[in-house]
Amino acid sequence: MHFNSIIFISFVHIKFVEMILNIPVGSMFYGPDREFYMQINPLARQYIFNKLERRFQYNITEIFNILDLNNTNIDTWTTLCDQLSNGIMSLIGHIDIDDFDWISDFCSSYQVPFLSLTNNYNFLKNNFSISFMPDLIPALIALIRRYQITDLVYIYDGSHGAYRLKQLMQIQTFSSTQNFKIYSRFLDDPDDSYDLLQNVEYITDRSRRVLPSMNSNRRTSGRYIVLDFQTFSTYHIVMDKIKHRGMTTSDYHYILLSLNAEYLDMTYFRYGGVNVTYFTLPSYSNNQTNEKYIQQLKEKNLLTTESLLLADAWETLLRTINRMLIASDNIREKLKVYRQGKFYNDLTPGINCRTKQIQAWSSGDIYLKYLLDTQFQGLTGYIQFSNITGQRINYTFDVYRVTGNEMPSHIGFFQTPNILQISDNSTYRSRIIFDNRTRLIVTIFDEPFMMLKRNFNDTLTEKSIAPGTILDPSRVEGYCVDLAYAICHEKLNLPYKFLIETKYGNEIEKGDWDGMVGALVNRKADLSIASLTINGAREKAVDFSKPFIELGISIMIRKPEKQKPGVFSFMDPLSTEIWICVILSYLLISLILFLVSRFSAYEWYFENESDARPRNKFSLQNSLFFSFAAFMHQGVDLLPRSMSGRVVTSAWWFFSLILVSSYTANLAAFLTVEKLVTPIETVEDLSKQTEIYYGTLKGGSTMSFFNKSTIPIFKRMWNFMQQRKDDVFVTSNREGIEKVRRSKGKFAFLLESTLNEYVNERLPCDTMRIGENIDAKGYGIGTPLGSDLREAINIAVLELTENGFLASLKQKWYYERSECTNSKSKDSKQSTALNLANVAGMFYVLIIGLGSAMVIAFLEFLVKAKLDSIHLNENIREVMRRNLRISITGIDFDEKLNNVDYWPLQQQRIRRLSQAANVDRIERKTNVSNTLELPQTNDKNNLVQRLLSTNTSNV
Repeated sequence: MHFNSIIFISFVHIKFVEMILNIPVGSMFYGPDREFYMQINPLARQYIFNKLERRFQYNITEIFNILDLNNTNIDTWTTLCDQLSNGIMSLIGHIDIDDFDWISDFCSSYQVPFLSLTNNYNFLKNNFSISFMPDLIPALIALIRRYQITDLVYIYDGSHGAYRLKQLMQIQTFSSTQNFKIYSRFLDDPDDSYDLLQNVEYITDRSRRVLPSMNSNRRTSGRYIVLDFQTFSTYHIVMDKIKHRGMTTSDYHYILLSLNAEYLDMTYFRYGGVNVTYFTLPSYSNNQTNEKYIQQLKEKNLLTTESLLLADAWETLLRTINRMLIASDNIREKLKVYRQGKFYNDLTPGINCRTKQIQAWSSGDIYLKYLLDTQFQGLTGYIQFSNITGQRINYTFDVYRVTGNEMPSHIGFFQTPNILQISDNSTYRSRIIFDNRTRLIVTIFDEPFMMLKRNFNDTLTEKSIAPGTILDPSRVEGYCVDLAYAICHEKLNLPYKFLIETKYGNEIEKGDWDGMVGALVNRKADLSIASLTINGAREKAVDFSKPFIELGISIMIRKPEKQKPGVFSFMDPLSTEIWICVILSYLLISLILFLVSRFSAYEWYFENESDARPRNKFSLQNSLFFSFAAFMHQGVDLLPRSMSGRVVTSAWWFFSLILVSSYTANLAAFLTVEKLVTPIETVEDLSKQTEIYYGTLKGGSTMSFFNKSTIPIFKRMWNFMQQRKDDVFVTSNREGIEKVRRSKGKFAFLLESTLNEYVNERLPCDTMRIGENIDAKGYGIGTPLGSDLREAINIAVLELTENGFLASLKQKWYYERSECTNSKSKDSKQSTALNLANVAGMFYVLIIGLGSAMVIAFLEFLVKAKLDSIHLNENIREVMRRNLRISITGIDFDEKLNNVDYWPLQQQRIRRLSQAANVDRIERKTNVSNTLELPQTNDKNNLVQRLLSTNTSNV
């Protein structure tokens, strides 16, 4: 009996071990976030194992691969095949949308379900892919219909956004929203989005309709903008730029198409009355297991929508296995292929995808059916899938909104397919309403922006006007006076007066400001129109419009004495390096011309019959003279006859033509213009010296810039000014300008470029601006926080910029009233010497010509040697050696003395005998011919033949 019990226990243990299932599951994560998924995947898997009760014993073996599909060294197909050969039941992963289709087709071919965290935008086919990411487009469509949006700007930066935009446009085409217009813009570089945001402003401003009402108030439709970006960093950068561009007013409505929008810092949009709407997944179930997992994610800073979706994917997988194990015996048999960690596809071990014939998993369709039928309440809401597309269905979004100065608040929910319930019953359109009371514009006297009109009978001066004085617009003039009239009177139809202040505005204590900024903060004025610089500290206290003038910190110095042309000013049109290159080119061209003429047979000749030595006109002296004469465009008797010599000459002629023409064109300016020689040219020059002092306006934005700058050069300049603060800091711009004029070039004033440009156009015309702007900023129109005028002013400034009004204002108050009309034009005509980069092309032509000439001369030398070797029946090497000696010395003396067949001497003898024969024939012609009546013979030929025969016999 005891023995039988032992046998029974052993049998039960063996059967129990055999019943343990080892189910392999593949994991694949791809993209820049793969390290993120590596961290959350084990947490999500363990969380689900602890959460679910497994009625049957089975183990999940994860086959983990991190794929970089952009790395060509990795064979992705082989990696997937390796996973299939291990018999994976399904594949869990996150991939890029561009690779979704082919990986889905791969899994469909082998009938292995793919549980994807990526949204499947191909709704017409399943491909054994199940998408856990809910689709946001139905919620966006419901929002558009709810608020009757007719114009929408869609900004996106990747493939996900492009697919969603395509889906939205298809709905626009085939649905009842024919009047709905979409303006799509692709964001290529978030850091360089200034032009894109400017274009969005222009589009939305053009599409808005201004509707008049009975009481002459104005109501504007909103600007609706969808932001669809892939990463948090892009949202942060773009939202920051939107804030700095002032696109956060009450008529802007942003819709964020990201389920992670709840984790964004919404303080970007807290001020200005802007509306922001976004969707989130409903809160996870409040139980201890869920809380523990969520706490783990928060501690590791991993809490995102994707981390919750991954947990739901693992839960779907385990729930499906549990359901199959408690199903009928036929279904349970489908899982027996996983026993003892071994997988068999029918009788074949594993799934082999390396054969020509596709062997799909025989039980894959059954497993897919159970996956699609799995339903439960997960961390991301209710989990249910479409049996056709594999997409999430019956899911819910919470709707949040940021509006006014409030933080995000829950205003309703969306439930598929198109149910949108929102507690906000507004029309989601902003209204800009303002009364017609007289508005106070705080400003400051600053020429040419704000000046007191001069009246003969008025003793009032700018200095005598106390702070807080209110002036009628007719008492003042200037740039800002014209700008105020254009905005308040013409654009907004508002009465206004000017409130005079004497300070721009500094923060005395936290939240306590003086000057113009203080007048706005304390609501003593409705707006400011003055030369008030936009900076970070001021923008926290007041709202600013778009800049109406762009400017920066510049350097003003006293004009130095103009330098008259010197004795050697004729050399100024060309730089020193050009003169050196010209001289070297002249010497090189002469040498090359000399060499190619020596090696070319066409340049050798006999000057007369008595010459025993051939001559060459292009000696070294003649080559130098010829090159110089050609450069000076003078004619000479020397002209090359060889091809190589003519190539050299042509290149030199072209070179001299271009150079002389450029020199002549630049010479007149150098001889007639008096140049200014400034002791410094840039801010770097100013910082490196100590002879010239420099300073700023005390308490101004320029002084604050140097004080807070972390750039080494500016820190060094600030330390220099601090050491001499009693001498370099001034209490007003006028004082600083006068200090520059009295300093005789020993003081430089750092001030804003607008004032610098204006003063340089005023008498006594003894100041000038040097270098580029040190920074970039602008003057803006300030309004109190939450002012009803801000958006209207923004639009007005934008319109005045586009129609050129602001540019004409600057022309009017800066240059048309200039008292130094000719100074700017004269200074601007200062010529600069030509450098090598300006004329490099002609040197290239010259070099090519020289190289070609040398090649041709060498070929001529070879051809001549070959012909001489054939004519004299000698070895070509000996002929080349003799011709080389002739090229160098002019004649081969050994040949002349020892060889009667030497060709030049032979030719001379033939010519002499021919001349003698001609003389003899002429003398005897009459007598011999008439007397003997003999036939005429060629005496010359007979004589030459006799001479040649005699020479031959002598040899």
